[in-house]
Amino acid sequence: MIIHVRDTDGTTHSVEAEPTDTIHTLRVKIMLEGIFLSDYQGLVFNDKRLWDNKETISGYGIGDEDTVEVVNVFVEQAMSGFYLSVVQPEGEVVRVVADEEVPVIQIKHELARRAGVEVKKQHLKAGDEDMKDERMLRDYGITGESIVWLDVEGAAGRRRGRGRKGDEGDGGSMTRTLLFVSLVVALPVCLWLAYKRGNKNAW
Repeated sequence: MIIHVRDTDGTTHSVEAEPTDTIHTLRVKIMLEGIFLSDYQGLVFNDKRLWDNKETISGYGIGDEDTVEVVNVFVEQAMSGFYLSVVQPEGEVVRVVADEEVPVIQIKHELARRAGVEVKKQHLKAGDEDMKDERMLRDYGITGESIVWLDVEGAAGRRRGRGRKGDEGDGGSMTRTLLFVSLVVALPVCLWLAYKRGNKNAW
């Protein structure tokens, strides 16, 4: 089925969907088409706000060729959740308001708006795990203030490469330091044992 989406500027886009798709899935499909939906924007059909992300499209009575509208919502309705800190390749941090049910693609659109990084060039990681556009933050165990890492196509390898070199350098320095400390501690002990052994032989 085809659902038409009218953006806040009046432009209309078409999205392929299934009657069994949830509202969450519909939002993800809309954003994959390049339409940004922030926490300050919701979907409306026949003057009814589509609040329940777990309800299906057919559950709201939306049929083939119907039109849903993107609308702005009041700040008090939108401001909920927590801050998600996104570390960029150069080390700068962008803090995004999110909640555990926000899809990854929404975070990418927000980063595109605030950091100027194209959505298609973004690769987000939760730890070592690549984050998929259609999945929600809670799928990666993110239910409160957290940190994720942004790799940008063409820059990620350089950042990780620098990180590995730095780690190796720190590891080598730490090894040398531990070896020096071990010698400083062990040498007096060895001398004392030799001294005690010499005295015992003398007796």
